Amino acid sequence: AYLESISDPAIRAARQHGIFVDSATLTFSYVNDRDNVVDDFDAPAGWPLVEVVYPSPKRGLHIKWYVCDPQDRWYNIYAERIPSDGGFRRMAQQVFAHRQKIGRHPDLALMDPRGGHHKQVGSDGIKDWFDQFRAHGITYVPAVAPSVDNARVQILHDWLKPVFDPSKGGEQVPRLRFCRRLRTMKKGPLWAYERFTWDPVLSPKKQYEQECKDFIDCDMYLALWVRTMTALGTPAFTMAIAMPDGTAAVTPAGPASDP
Repeated sequence: AYLESISDPAIRAARQHGIFVDSATLTFSYVNDRDNVVDDFDAPAGWPLVEVVYPSPKRGLHIKWYVCDPQDRWYNIYAERIPSDGGFRRMAQQVFAHRQKIGRHPDLALMDPRGGHHKQVGSDGIKDWFDQFRAHGITYVPAVAPSVDNARVQILHDWLKPVFDPSKGGEQVPRLRFCRRLRTMKKGPLWAYERFTWDPVLSPKKQYEQECKDFIDCDMYLALWVRTMTALGTPAFTMAIAMPDGTAAVTPAGPASDP
């Protein structure tokens, strides 16, 4: 009955069968509180914590924190926007403040690989955003980029649609769900899904101008990372603390001292 209530045939096909029409626009309007939102909870210490950042010189940082349960289900527990007008030192301080609020540092911290394209010239040479944050005590790992533009749409659909879960007594459970606190966040992740539109006709610039896409891209980078690690044979529950080459991803415990 729910699928029949979806009037847009492209969205209905994507929701039910994973069929995407490249020439059609697509939204995530099917994301809803019943299927995709859970009550706020304190994640067990043994669940891996992953931080994903989408950086923008204009819009600052969009950051999301996720935990993974032993059944390889993921939960977006917190999200935040940090303006870039205070410089890297200020942004790093705010990142550490939010980590402290969560109560732990991430096992893995990912950033959009395009952070390496944002370069600034200073007295100590040319640095990209990875360098800048590293200088302030935060090590971000470049995320896996989508092979084609609409790859983000396909993998997000795979993560957001409910799937059969025997451990839940046959309940349909999406792989990615959001804590309820994010429902009331101004211009937060759920707000973003209600507004984002993927349209192959739009230029990359027009796509980028959608402010709501930044939080959605965080989810996309998490999903692409998990898929990459799964292809390498890394167990789902431990992949969050592993690098693509099999080594551990280490995040410093605090900011570097000021020079």
